[in-house]
Amino acid sequence: MQKSAAKEWYNLQRLSKEEDHPHLMVALGAYWHGSYFFILQEEAEQSLHDYLKEPGDKFESRELWTQMQGIAEGLSTLHKLYKGTKIAYHQDLKPANILIVNRKFKITDFGLLELKPVILPGDTDMTGVTNDHVTGFYAAPRQGKYTRDCDIWSLGCIMSEVATCDIQGPQGVGNYKKARMADGAPGRDTPRFFRGYQVKGAVLHMHAQLYNHVQSAISTDGNQTMQFQRGFYSKKFFELLNRMFRQYSITADSTHILGEGVAPAAAQVVDELDLLRKEALPTTMLVHEVEQRPQYPESLVSLMEAHLEGFGKTLSKKNREEFPGTTASILKRYIVKLQHKQHEERRQLGLVRLKQFLEGFDQFYELIRTLPSVGKIMGFIWVRNSPAAVWK
Repeated sequence: MQKSAAKEWYNLQRLSKEEDHPHLMVALGAYWHGSYFFILQEEAEQSLHDYLKEPGDKFESRELWTQMQGIAEGLSTLHKLYKGTKIAYHQDLKPANILIVNRKFKITDFGLLELKPVILPGDTDMTGVTNDHVTGFYAAPRQGKYTRDCDIWSLGCIMSEVATCDIQGPQGVGNYKKARMADGAPGRDTPRFFRGYQVKGAVLHMHAQLYNHVQSAISTDGNQTMQFQRGFYSKKFFELLNRMFRQYSITADSTHILGEGVAPAAAQVVDELDLLRKEALPTTMLVHEVEQRPQYPESLVSLMEAHLEGFGKTLSKKNREEFPGTTASILKRYIVKLQHKQHEERRQLGLVRLKQFLEGFDQFYELIRTLPSVGKIMGFIWVRNSPAAVWK
């Protein structure tokens, strides 16, 4: 096994064991085929890189930024891994490493991910890891240590291009890259976002251009997308983006020096995006979301609680200890292994049923997340014409 593949498999095993975040692409399993080593993951429709070039099945602004908030949540999870006992630095965040699975954005490619134990509470960003990698146009300016700020810089680059695509389309993203290339060494610069140790002026100019374009729209009456964009792409949004590039404005009451600010934490990015989205939602959208929220009769809740109580009585002591720690990823890996066993034993009928189970698993997972309380999750496996069923 190549060293890079071995490291990524190790990292994915750690992530699968310690976290099960819906916006992190974990491993379902792995296998050898001859001299090749394959890691099994969910099938993606396309990458964000491809989406920015040609959207295909386009996201409306509101849904697009719901997914980008999810990416920020996934990064925050990495930065406070396993209840804050570890820090994980991705080190290669870029649109090509964000995959779209059933219209959900997921961070992938953990080959460069580095884990560091948190030695002291409130571990600062300055206690990073050795900065050994050159990872392309979305990387932050090189510094002595790779810190959480470096991942935030990369996320800022991605958010900047996503905003450009949402407002100006793929052609705007292409023009944005050309502008960044022109804002550097003549004839030999790349579309990276910095020059020296500062964010490029072309980046800040694009942010101002996008803001002015949205806010100067003649009328948004009756157009919910335009209403959302005008509310979302506010000064607060572009101030957040600029801070992610460590860019602070100099004001009379500010102690920050231009280019020397501290980037917001991933959790802060999540909170600010969430607030911006909610403030931007037109009143009609808010009413519609409340109306569409599923309602559950008391009889159904009581029935489910009764089944859960009965289910709990069937569990052994070992089951009770293991059940709370079982994640969706663990269950998926178990099903994949079971598929392999069924295939080896040539039990094709069972294999087909497991395939259907896997295909429906994500929809089931999304369904139970809408329940009033997901503190306790109950799983049913229906076995037809069988005298008994064994839960594992």
